[in-house]
Order: sequence, then structure tokens, then C-alpha cells
Amino acid sequence: MSSKIIGAGVAWASIVASRLLQEATPIDWTTLSRLLPEAVVVGFFMWFTLKRDAAWAAAAEKREKLWSETLEKRDERWRTFLHEERERDRESLGRSMESTSENLKKVAEKLASLAAIFSQHDVAERVFWEYAKNTWGTYSKEK
Repeated sequence: MSSKIIGAGVAWASIVASRLLQEATPIDWTTLSRLLPEAVVVGFFMWFTLKRDAAWAAAAEKREKLWSETLEKRDERWRTFLHEERERDRESLGRSMESTSENLKKVAEKLASLAAIFSQHDVAERVFWEYAKNTWGTYSKEK
């Protein structure tokens, strides 16, 4: 019932306004006054659309900010992991290189002592064969 009263009030105001304006100006205010409710509805829809778009833009901006923060946190955790892994690998490689270096030094020492033993053996063999040659004569492997 109240919508009928409001509709009647709008219609009466439209008629009164068109009569007053028609007498003051040569414009057809009757036709224009009928467009007034439509203009209000169009204005309301424009306002609603702008509000909806603003709310959507705010939500999209919030989602984008949340997403970028999530990516930044993920990337920071990943960089931290890679840094820690690099440090662990560097320490492990350092220990491994130290161990390899020590082992190579030991091998070099063993090889040096083995070379000295071979050298002594060669000298002893030469001395023996010289002694054998002078004592028993020439030696032939075919005999």
C-alpha cells in the first residue's frame, strides 16, 4: 500500500512540476518529468555499480597483496634453505677436502718411503751382481 502512495506522490509531483515549468519555459516538461523516475533509477544503478566495482577492486587488491606476501614469505624461506644448504655443503666439502689432503700426504709419504726402499734394493742388487760377477764370473740366465 505504501508503494502505491509513493507512486501517486511521485506522479502528482511530476504533474505539478511539469505544469509550473511548462508555463515558465517552452520546453515540454511533461515528457521530461516522466523521465525523472527513470533518471533516479539509472542514478541508483550507476551508484550501485560503482560501489560494487569499488568493493571488487578492494577485494582484488587485498587478494593480490595477500598473494604477494605469501610469495615473498615462500621465497624468503626458500632463500634461507638454499643458504643453509650451501653452508652445510661448503662445510662438508671443506672437511672432505681436508681429509683428502691428509690422505694424499700419507700416500705421498708412503710412496716416498717405498721409493727409498726400491732405491736401496737397486743399490744392493747392483752391489750383489758386481760381487757375483767378480766372485763367480759372468752369469747367464740360460744356464
